[in-house]
This record gives sequence, C-alpha cells and structure tokens, in this order.
Amino acid sequence: RVQNYRRIILATDIAESSLTLPSVDCVIDSGLKKNSTLEPKVGFSQLSLQRISLFSAEQRSGRAARLGPGTCYRMWHPSDELSMPPQIKPEVLNSDLLEEILILKSCGVGLISGFSWLDKPPKKAVDQAIKKLCSWNLLDPAEKITALGLQIQNLPLNIDRALLFTELCQKGFQNEASQFLARLETLDFSKIFAESDPNADDLERVLQTSLTAEGLKIKSQLEGLRIFHPSVVSGSPKSTDFRKPLIQSFFTLFPHKISQKKSESDAVSSLGRGLTLKPGLQARHFDYQILLAGHNFSDRTEIHFAVGFSKSEFLDFSSTSIQLKTEYIVDFVRRQVFKIQSKKVGRFIISESARAGLTPFEEAKAWPLITSQDGASILNAHPDFQRFKDKIIFLNKKLGLVFAMDDELTQKVFSDLGDSVQTLSHFVNYPLLDLLILHLPDNLKEILTDLPDFLILPSSRKVTVDYVSENAPMISAKIQDFYGMKEHPTILQSKLPLTLQLLAPSLRPTQITQNLKLFWEKSYFEIRKELKARYPKQQWPDNPADYVLEKKK
Repeated sequence: RVQNYRRIILATDIAESSLTLPSVDCVIDSGLKKNSTLEPKVGFSQLSLQRISLFSAEQRSGRAARLGPGTCYRMWHPSDELSMPPQIKPEVLNSDLLEEILILKSCGVGLISGFSWLDKPPKKAVDQAIKKLCSWNLLDPAEKITALGLQIQNLPLNIDRALLFTELCQKGFQNEASQFLARLETLDFSKIFAESDPNADDLERVLQTSLTAEGLKIKSQLEGLRIFHPSVVSGSPKSTDFRKPLIQSFFTLFPHKISQKKSESDAVSSLGRGLTLKPGLQARHFDYQILLAGHNFSDRTEIHFAVGFSKSEFLDFSSTSIQLKTEYIVDFVRRQVFKIQSKKVGRFIISESARAGLTPFEEAKAWPLITSQDGASILNAHPDFQRFKDKIIFLNKKLGLVFAMDDELTQKVFSDLGDSVQTLSHFVNYPLLDLLILHLPDNLKEILTDLPDFLILPSSRKVTVDYVSENAPMISAKIQDFYGMKEHPTILQSKLPLTLQLLAPSLRPTQITQNLKLFWEKSYFEIRKELKARYPKQQWPDNPADYVLEKKK
C-alpha cells in the first residue's frame, strides 16, 4: 500500500551506505553534512556544517538507483567539486581516542603502538589519551587497565560522565547522581533556563525538572548498578548537600570545565576559552562556575547549564590544588627578563606579586627554565633566525624541499649553546646562523649558503634580498644603482634569477623584470622619456649597461 503514495525521506549520512529503501527514484543532495567536533579547552561538542566528500556524493546519488533508474539533483556547481575532499576522513583521526584506547585495554591489548589500526591515529594523540587515562587512574603506570577502568568501561555513559557518576557514587550519592546524570543525558537545558527564577538555584531547577521516558530508563539503570561507596562502608556520616561533592568532583576530574566570572554575562575557562552564560542562569552572578552543558561557536562557548559558587568556596575546594608558581616574562624590546610569583589553581590566579626585573646573575641561573618555557619565542626574536626562517619557507615553496622548524630544533639550538649564552641580551647578539645551518639536512646546507642576505650593486649600494614577498627572490633599488650591470643577477649557482624592482629617483616602482639585459635594450628607453622629463638633473645614459656612475666623494 505504501507504494501508492509519494514519500519524502529526510536522511543523514547513514543513508549513504547502510540503508536501502524500495521505490526511491529521486535524490536531492545538498552537498553538505554536519560533523560533531570537540572543542578541546572546555570539552563540549558542536555540529559544524561542512562539504561532503566526492565519495559521499557518489554514494548519495546511488540511493536513487538501487532497484531501478533514478535521478540525483546536486545542489552545487561542478566547480565546487574542486574543493571537495576525495574520501571521508576516518572518524578515528578526529577522535580524542579516550573511548577507543579504553576499549582496547579492556580487551587485553598491550601496546597501543603495536595495534594494527585500519587508519593509524597520530602518535601525539595516542600519547595524550594514555596520559589522560592514567591521570584518571583508568590505566596504571604500566598502561594496564585498572579496576576503576573496567568499571568505567562497563557503564552506559561516555567516559566523562561515567567518571563523574562513579566519583559521586563513591561519596555516597548514587541515587542523586543517577537522577542528575539521567537529566544531563536527556534534557534540553536551553529551554529549562529560558527564563530566570530568583527563587531556585540552577541545580535545583534541573533536579526538579520531570524526566522523559528515556531519562527514567537511564535513571533506573544507574540506580541498579553496584558501585563501591567508601564513605558508607566506613561508617562516616554523609552530607545531604549534593552540590558540594558535585563541585568538588570537577576540581578532581575536570578542572578544565571550571570558569571564572569576567563580567555580567561573560566568563573564561581555566584553559582560557571565552564563555557566555545564558541570561536565565543564576550561575552568572557567582564568582566561579562548573560547566555542565553548552554549545560551541567559532570563538566562544555559550553555556546552557552551570552551577555557580563563591570565591571563598573556590579557595576551600582548591586548597589542595593551589600551586606556588614563578613565571618569567621576556621583554624583547628592552631585552630584559622579568619575574612574577603567584598562587594559582590551573590558570586561575589567587594572588600575584609585582613584576620584578632579574639581575644578570639571576637571569643566568634561570636561563634553562626560561628557554624551556618560551624557547620558540626567544628563538624568533633573534634577527638571524627570522632570516633563516624566511629562507627555509622560500626553499620549501620554490623548490619543494621540506624542512619543519619544530620544537626539536629549538631544543637542539639551546642545548648546543650550553653555558656560552645565559642571558637574553647575550643570545640576541650571538651569531646564530651557522648553528642553525648545522641542524639542516645535508641537501639543504649547501643550498642555504647560496642564498645571500645582501647584494652589492655597481653603485656600491648594498641591498637586502627579499625572500618573503610574492616576487621573491627580489631586490629593490633605483634604476641608477643598476647602471653598469650587464648580466642579470642570479642565485643558487646561477639557476634562479632575482626579480629586480627598479625604482624612480622618488623611490616609486617603475618596472619589475627578470631579464635586465632585455630591459636595457628595449623598455629602458620608453621609461627614460618620462623619467628624464620629471627628473632632468638625474643621469639617463644611452648605454646604461656600460655606463659607470660617478660616485659621490
């Protein structure tokens, strides 16, 4: 009977390969998809609109011809396909790998590095995930799964919420945690806090909101689990205030989801992410918040549910997390290093001393720590390094050579300098270029030495070679400075001509050429007519290639 009616089917990417419906003879493809991505500083996911791959476009069009002829209308121009990726990027390459590695460990996989992934994730992402799982005690120092890890793996929640649930259960709050997590999983908080309520705090409003059928099922399932409760077993009295252990759990497990108020509606997370708290939240009136639900935008995160607490509570909760830190600020203009001492919890500053300049002795003593904290910036401040970097980028682009200037290069440079350089001023004055070239691959060393910084023109003027601009390599000087130059200047053993930007006496560009000889023979005489009329006191010879410019005494 269904075949007697027209049907409009709205389908997601799952319909590309996992679904076959009869009598579909037309597909309208938007060419777009929504991808769920995780914002690393706060940890909330967002759906971002992206172009599909060419593979997906082919799969979508195939839905219209499964059981017979069909038509696919593609809502994009054929030229748009030039920017479409050929294949779907495997999800494992975008994942934080926490779930995947915990599953592998629960299945008895030993070394993750030896596991045969279909698409191998980056080593850095694997290492970060293992480090995180170890910090949560889900893996032991030998990277074997712990009893807590097995328990978390068996819970019907993602890792973050399973950890929160277990932590609250161990404090004796399983019933409250079951209700709370069931609501976190199923409620739309943007609707709950659409209007402010001065008579109820945010946590109470959520706990008093009715559960859906799905929420009741999750609550029942969580309440039925057997979780070890140390506070109950030991006989110690349990507080009736669920709010306090909830906030304390975030200091223990998720310090990146704690924020500090900056204005009436704005806050900043402990890792520096800008936040906007919805107007209906009472949490926006507190000094600090734990962040429970939100939506990411490109530059900020909008918080839909948070629990606020005061500065005195923050100091109480973080009493075991306060760290005394000494930080160094490098002033590249003054070529001086300053010291600031502070009490911090994560990135939140509790108290801070005034900025104090270091003596040469103090700077020499602190130099290894300064370079380990800010080595890349210090290296960038050296004039030799900027020229070195410009040349490397130029060679990568011009010749297709590949050399990455990474953290390893920074470490090698400061390691080689050793005790010979121990202050910022000494470092900036150190002849660094030879040391940088030493760390290049052999095929690049010889090439780089054939990229001059300057060129001496027949007029004796010294001009800088530009390796950065669109016309690089290029030099720029007045036409008169080139008088007497017969052959076009080149670099890289005469393989690459320099671009010459020829300037009028007023220093305005008049001609760009990569063939000086041809310019002297043809274009020069046309340009000379106009320039000679404007600048009659300048020398405009008939034979500029052979002309010897009189040098001023």
